[in-house]
Amino acid sequence: MKIKLIVFIAISSLLLSSCAAMGATTKAGAVAGGLAGAARGQDKKIQVASVLVGAVLGAIGGGWLGSQWDERDEDTAQEILDKYPDGKTASWKNPDNQNEFLMTLVKSYEDDQGQQCRSFKLVGRIKGNVKQEAGKACRSSEYGRWNITSA
Repeated sequence: MKIKLIVFIAISSLLLSSCAAMGATTKAGAVAGGLAGAARGQDKKIQVASVLVGAVLGAIGGGWLGSQWDERDEDTAQEILDKYPDGKTASWKNPDNQNEFLMTLVKSYEDDQGQQCRSFKLVGRIKGNVKQEAGKACRSSEYGRWNITSA
């Protein structure tokens, strides 16, 4: 288990630090994917490969939100996750880039680690293209902010 954690931290640090332009959801997706990969198999080579593949796939899965959101969108989503009840839909338009989003909060729950989490549906209109995505957010016990990832 100790080796899994060391490998995971090393690979995640490399991936995350190598791309300063990555959005928060891309980073969170990479971390979640790396953790999932770390849980695979007993063979150390398979674990290392699984962490790397999991981190890359997680980054790709979290990439759409992260590549479209700027700090203003992230702050708006944080506020919605803090204040809106389940079933409520919030909308916003970013005046800096004209992107529009609808975020519907689906369910609040506690995950296996005891973190407060919320699932949501997101619809975004970016440069005239509409995309839909399901996601989840769990509150960081360390910082109190929501770690937003794609589902």
